[in-house]
Amino acid sequence: MSESDLSDDPSRCFEIVFVCTGNRARSAFAEAVLRRRLGLSRVTIRSVGTLDVGPIGALPEATRAATRFGIDLSAHRATALTPGALVDADLVIGFEPHHLSIAVVDAGARRERVFSIVELAEILETLPGHGEPGETIAIAHARRRATSPLLAPAIGDPLGKPERIFLRTFGEIDELTERIAARLFGVPAETD
Repeated sequence: MSESDLSDDPSRCFEIVFVCTGNRARSAFAEAVLRRRLGLSRVTIRSVGTLDVGPIGALPEATRAATRFGIDLSAHRATALTPGALVDADLVIGFEPHHLSIAVVDAGARRERVFSIVELAEILETLPGHGEPGETIAIAHARRRATSPLLAPAIGDPLGKPERIFLRTFGEIDELTERIAARLFGVPAETD
């Protein structure tokens, strides 16, 4: 499917997939935050983990930290990334370089649609305005660094760290999803 296919079919939803390691903290939170920001738009948002940990809930620390941002992760259940699962994804967002590699190599995501969350937010802010999401992603890919995706900026896993690290990590993810929503979909920043 070409980038133009994304805007040629008005009934098709734009699909965003967040990928982290266990799908019990970063990707689950990013999915929920972006879903809240975009509301009932024509965007499908989901999250997966590179490890199959079974359909267990979010980490307790993640659930507690998420509530500080008005997000309820109590019903979340981890989902494992499966071979070929990202072939049709319009945008795949990882948190560490190995998430990006696994998304492409194992799950079939198209490299030009795979970014680290930090990288994507930074590139999108160099673009003028916002257009159709598929076209914007194609432009972002053209502007990405010429180096390996293994050098993409990362947001580390808070697993096993104090709750204040979960809060700091979720704060970064919250801010980055706000920037992405603004540049990809024209969603105004939230005000307190």
